[in-house]
Amino acid sequence: MKIEIEYCSMWNYKPEAVRVAAEIKQVSKAKITLTEGERGIFDVKQGGKLLYSKAKTGTFPTPNELDNLVQ
Repeated sequence: MKIEIEYCSMWNYKPEAVRVAAEIKQVSKAKITLTEGERGIFDVKQGGKLLYSKAKTGTFPTPNELDNLVQ
């Protein structure tokens, strides 16, 4: 299973991406890729399917919020 976390480098969202990746690794053996993006992006995708988008929710995922979404 592959998970991609795309984060905005201009707004320094990398610490949040690292935190979310660590949380996912606690519940999954997925291969996680962090990808720099722009324009305030913070998306979490599994196999191309969007699991979480900061643009849709307005916030970063809370601790353990993605546990149930990652399969």
